[in-house]
Amino acid sequence: MKRLIFSAVALAAMGAASPALAQERASVGGGYVGVVLGYDEVSFDDGVDSGGTGDLMYGVTAGYDVGFGGSGFFGAEVEAAESQVAITVSDVLTVGDSFTLGAGRDLYVGARVGLAVGGRTQVYVKAGYTNLKMNAEYDDGTTVIADSDSLDGVRVGAGVEIGVGAVALRGEYRYSKYGEVLDSGVDLTRHQLVAAAVGRF
Repeated sequence: MKRLIFSAVALAAMGAASPALAQERASVGGGYVGVVLGYDEVSFDDGVDSGGTGDLMYGVTAGYDVGFGGSGFFGAEVEAAESQVAITVSDVLTVGDSFTLGAGRDLYVGARVGLAVGGRTQVYVKAGYTNLKMNAEYDDGTTVIADSDSLDGVRVGAGVEIGVGAVALRGEYRYSKYGEVLDSGVDLTRHQLVAAAVGRF
């Protein structure tokens, strides 16, 4: 996924340097809907020990941008996503038992501001509110106990967008910080490297 981000940045530089692309300026306003796919790494910290794991995330996004100053834009954005991230620990209370903590659905609403830098390329930063559902399950071999917790958090990020025909391709990095999981004293943060394809209207 890191290669995707670097490739997007390289394409942005090529677009800015190409006279042919420079004649076709990026659209800096309007609505969009799209799909998101990427790598999600969730980290846990109880003040003494810390660790994390990563896996696939996927979702849908939509938003609306308003242009200003010719090449600048700002807008509102929403996203709904799911994550495959889960961590399992064995022999917690008795030999052979297990405890699993996994990331579930993630809702985001925020704002972004950016600039068209040449051709059909835009760069932007974003920030907003995120709400993550964490799922917990304890299995001692005879009984399974499940619970979940909804965590409020703050997300910041940055990205690059390149228009390709009627579709815009994005590469993004996002960092999110949440509160305690199930009042356990364990704080949660996450890093995401994602790609998105959005259709503008």
